[in-house]
Amino acid sequence: TWALLTEPYDLVIGSDLVYDHAGAAALVRVLFGAASTNSRRVLYAHTINRFEDLDLEFFSALERSGLRADRVWAAPDRPPTPEEPFAELFPQQWVGIYDIGLAADATS
Repeated sequence: TWALLTEPYDLVIGSDLVYDHAGAAALVRVLFGAASTNSRRVLYAHTINRFEDLDLEFFSALERSGLRADRVWAAPDRPPTPEEPFAELFPQQWVGIYDIGLAADATS
């Protein structure tokens, strides 16, 4: 475990940290380390459909590692307005906030 994760933090927050395959795999390891302390809450905001194949890979890797990702908030599912940043590049994107923790079967 990294020294940073041994500090007594109550909350770990991350946002849009998946950009490529190597980063998705590394993030799962970091989230597992952060979530493995029951007294710590891990929240992660993720823009869905920004990189569709990486979304699938990331959430599958979370599950395989013994983590669960419970969506606790989601932006309204609607097309972005032209004024929104990156609307032309990612017309179907929306943000979800996930509570990351150990899966029930991983805690027993």
